[in-house]
Amino acid sequence: MLANKYVKIFLSLLFIALLIAGFVWWLKWSKERAARIVAERPMNVQVERVVEVEGKFTPPLGFPASIPLEEDNIVESILTNFPTQNAVQTSVIYRSTEEKLDKYFEYRSYMEKEGYKLSEGGDTGEVLFLHGIKGNENLSVTLSTWEGLTVVQIAHLTFVE
Repeated sequence: MLANKYVKIFLSLLFIALLIAGFVWWLKWSKERAARIVAERPMNVQVERVVEVEGKFTPPLGFPASIPLEEDNIVESILTNFPTQNAVQTSVIYRSTEEKLDKYFEYRSYMEKEGYKLSEGGDTGEVLFLHGIKGNENLSVTLSTWEGLTVVQIAHLTFVE
């Protein structure tokens, strides 16, 4: 009777060990399979940096003209095309002499007026950000400070139907 009890315990432990080993094998196999799928389907991305002309950058082609922007202060301008995802992102970075909070409220007001569903973050810390969604558009604005200037980073993503 005692031997029968030990056999049951041994078989139960063996069963649990096999379950754990099978689960570990399945996790490893799943990760390897996911890595193969990602490697087999690379994302097609086309990045076009707008070149400086006479010491100035312009917004990238397709950047919405209604978005507030200090065009004379642009330091980077990029157009990114994601053809397999049917998406295009226009991005601009500029430096402003205006206070960070003033720029924050300017963009918040703009996004509210334009009907974006808004989310905010960063409180009044080092970096402030706004993100809005409207239809097939995403608008992100990040504000920080560098050498006494406000750095404004704007990314506008559009999903093309």
